[in-house]
Amino acid sequence: MRFTDTIVLRGAQLVTFDPPSVQRGDLVISNGLVAAMGRNISVPSQAEVIDAAGLMVTPGLVDLRADLLSEPLPGFADLNHRAREVLGEEAVIWASFVAGVRALRAGTTCVLSLQSAPGFALGTLPRLREVLLTLGLRAVLAYKHESGESSSLAANRDAALYGGGEQLRMAVGAGDPPASATHLKDLAELAERCQVPFFGELGLRGSGKDGLKCLRDSGVKPERMVLAVGAGLDASDAEALAKEGATLVHVPRLDLAEGRMLAAPPLGGSGLGSGTSISDVLAAARLAGGLARGRGTPLTNTELLQMLSAGHRAASRIFGLAFGSFAPGSAADFALWRYAPSMPLTSETVAEHVIEGLRSAQLEAVIANGRFVIRHGKLQTLDEEQVLFAAQCGAIDMYQRLTGSEWPGLAGARVDAEKEAHPAEDASLASGEGLDAESLEDALDNPAWNDEDDATESEGAADDEPSAAATAAGDEILEWSDETELEGEADAATTTADSDAENDSDDSDDAEDSDEDEDADDDEPADGDEGPKAPPTDSFGFGVFS
Repeated sequence: MRFTDTIVLRGAQLVTFDPPSVQRGDLVISNGLVAAMGRNISVPSQAEVIDAAGLMVTPGLVDLRADLLSEPLPGFADLNHRAREVLGEEAVIWASFVAGVRALRAGTTCVLSLQSAPGFALGTLPRLREVLLTLGLRAVLAYKHESGESSSLAANRDAALYGGGEQLRMAVGAGDPPASATHLKDLAELAERCQVPFFGELGLRGSGKDGLKCLRDSGVKPERMVLAVGAGLDASDAEALAKEGATLVHVPRLDLAEGRMLAAPPLGGSGLGSGTSISDVLAAARLAGGLARGRGTPLTNTELLQMLSAGHRAASRIFGLAFGSFAPGSAADFALWRYAPSMPLTSETVAEHVIEGLRSAQLEAVIANGRFVIRHGKLQTLDEEQVLFAAQCGAIDMYQRLTGSEWPGLAGARVDAEKEAHPAEDASLASGEGLDAESLEDALDNPAWNDEDDATESEGAADDEPSAAATAAGDEILEWSDETELEGEADAATTTADSDAENDSDDSDDAEDSDEDEDADDDEPADGDEGPKAPPTDSFGFGVFS
């Protein structure tokens, strides 16, 4: 749905990519679209007026090949490829939330994601869809059909029939065409019947000739194609596809992963994809530029900016709205940067500022589909701390399942801290008992993991269920500080009562009665106060900002 609130950005520096332009003016956003742009625009009644002087507003970035679930444990390359062994529904949820938040914080407002077949994790796409809708991130999602995956054909059919709405669309998808040739015609017919995009790959793992022939024989219309292309596709074939209306996507990170750093992919007219769960398109542009320089075929910043603009053109075709523009009627997807350029920002230098200068910028806000999803640097649609805490618990649980051991450093930090506090209990601590939340805050930097017993009980649980420690961690950590405070108050009360009893038992009785009255008064809410209320939550149990 679009949001009917009207927002006016006063005095913003408005920057477009295609054509590159810079102008100072006001921007009016209403009903999810740009309503007006110019100087000294009359403000509609009930509009929220925001002083945007000092902020640079750019179109939100479009990632044409995000892989939101590829790295549930970022940095653990040897474990991520095995993640499908334990990637159940809960892990899909927290990994999707984290990937979505990262995308927004990189200025990305729209992602196109081709997920591995449903065998990777049954129900992946519906859960991913719910997460992105909750976050407010615009997206186009598809399953990647592979040879022998009959379930993915049915899943593609379900996705295409669902279609989507103004914020999220579904597509059909296939891996390397020769590997899925038997069902390509079915997918092509499905894409045409349901009027949805076709996601695919060409030349990523070898010659693109056979794959291109399979695609053409299947009847997939070029204007529906969004194809991640590699060095195996001839430049002439890529140019022909682009002229026919296909969207070609360069994913520089896949070049690195496949060892193709010295093989130049066809770049003419192509867009950019991150190819990872960290959906940072600006980083992908810089990586593409670096690889091109290493091959001796450098790309100018203007050429890289044009690749970013290709993402806007693809989103425009899929959603039926103009992206990357401030013209009235365009999609209201924008990133607001607090950027102090060290050289003049002009229309002729937009590419240099966007590709390189924004490295030093601070993302102030993100508007997607006409509403703030990040404002003053803070996520507006969910409680980000709770999301990250749930992700940490999930990461610990996944690591334990994959390796059979605790998260690196947690056990040592716990034991060392407890040895200092309780030297006489070293023997029990060697087995991991007596977990201290404060010591684990130092190890995790954020919420602590403080229940080893629950983790031990979960060892016999089924593989497709999260450990009891992961389930219980949230409640225990949230309660830890309150329990500590209450224990301290109880100890103080006991000491006072014993002292009073030795001096004067009558005075002690009076003091106890007084203490009870005071406690009762403390428990009663003040006049007009209904007492503490639980914060509102979304369907996943995370707090929601009002």
